[in-house]
Amino acid sequence: YPAALYRLAGMAHNSWSVDNYGPAKEEAFKTAEQALAAARAAAQRNARDFEANLFAGRILHNLGDWGNRQVHRELGQDKEVVAARLRQSEAHYNEAQRYLEAALATRPRDADAIGQASHNMVKLGVGMLRASMSMQERGLESDQFNHDLAGGQAVLKADFGDVPGAMDVLDLFARLPQGKGELWHRQLELLNGLDRIDLLFEYSIEMLQDDSGQLGDWELGHLWRVPTRIAHLGLYEEARELHQQVTGIRLGQPLWRQLLLDDIYLRATGRGKEVAERLAAEAAGKSNEQILKALPFFAEDDANALWEVGEHERAIQIMEVLARVDHFPSGWQDNPSHYAMTLAQWYLAIGRDSDALTVFNVIVTYLEEEVQGGVRHPKSLLRLAKAHAMQGNREAALEHLATAVEFDAFDMSMCCKDYWSEAVKAYEKEKGQPDWWESLEGAPEFELIRTRMRSVVDGQRDAIRAMIAQHDMAELLAPWIEPEPEAGIAGRPN
Repeated sequence: YPAALYRLAGMAHNSWSVDNYGPAKEEAFKTAEQALAAARAAAQRNARDFEANLFAGRILHNLGDWGNRQVHRELGQDKEVVAARLRQSEAHYNEAQRYLEAALATRPRDADAIGQASHNMVKLGVGMLRASMSMQERGLESDQFNHDLAGGQAVLKADFGDVPGAMDVLDLFARLPQGKGELWHRQLELLNGLDRIDLLFEYSIEMLQDDSGQLGDWELGHLWRVPTRIAHLGLYEEARELHQQVTGIRLGQPLWRQLLLDDIYLRATGRGKEVAERLAAEAAGKSNEQILKALPFFAEDDANALWEVGEHERAIQIMEVLARVDHFPSGWQDNPSHYAMTLAQWYLAIGRDSDALTVFNVIVTYLEEEVQGGVRHPKSLLRLAKAHAMQGNREAALEHLATAVEFDAFDMSMCCKDYWSEAVKAYEKEKGQPDWWESLEGAPEFELIRTRMRSVVDGQRDAIRAMIAQHDMAELLAPWIEPEPEAGIAGRPN
């Protein structure tokens, strides 16, 4: 009974959209609460009931996630309401951990329970990351080919700067007759986030050579953004040719195709104003509430477009909800510092210096905790350096940039300015945002860091050129190329 209700709650949650967001959201919470009551009652009758404890933990974890997402998608919430909701989510995560530990006390080697408990630990704060990784390692000892455990282990290894170790965990699945399957998606997503563009291209080629028949839309959809990532390295001709080739991949995801294949590619090649004008025109017919009820990725896209066409106040209103600077969550991987960084830069650009300083202080406090906890992810290190630089704290900025260099952790869209085309330089300048990079120029330490960065970028560029020369990309892509359909693009999904 709890399991059935849990699945129903998940179905209701997944049905959220711009049109039925309110009713579907309420139905999801209602059904999940019913499932939780049933699971709690069963666990109370028998404290060693494995299924009851496992499902109670899962439901509480999901309720925590749903509460956090709701905070970042609704306008008009005052600080007290937001704080109360986030406290409730934190309480859900803590209670979930108690039930999951009770489940593990009954079956200490159950891979599903280990996976759920380790995933929930991540929500309890940066200090729990090491414990979560240790628990996943224990689970993999008993179930070496568990997809969820391997995926979680790879992410945490990468977060701590062990990219080769992360790849080894996932590469192990290539030995299976069915291949990596859905883990291709996780692997390519991970490499994209780490800005290891050379490895992203290498593994994309390996995926195209996978003859297991297990590739789906989510895996193949990564090929749409590979040309953009190559363009970020300044390999514009190679990116243009590959973009023309992957255009023929037509999956059942027209909106993701628009975003990953076309929009981000146009931005990376200096034609972002075209994208901004189109999205801003579409946003004119929507309220801010409607924009925020879409996936945060799309809401951010709309906000950026509005900023670029000069609708600064509206862009800031949307970004303020996405960032929720007053109430950053404690759990790693719920990190809203990306939105907060954009918000702070916008405040600076329109003269709201004190508001910008407040946001930068929050970002620094939050990310310093991550770095002190051992996180060596490029996004954390580069954002922390950027926040310090924007505050005028050059020494701290250079220190974190040096750490990024030590771990080859770069954000290529930030660190490749020496390779940008004139069109890209003009587009970035037109955005009217402060340039933190220029504030570091002239420092001897920065020039050493910059030399190292150029060496890394040159290495990635050379590796990609060598792979393009070695492989016939048209031949590799041929099985996935389809004729262009007549149907147009539908409305955005939630």
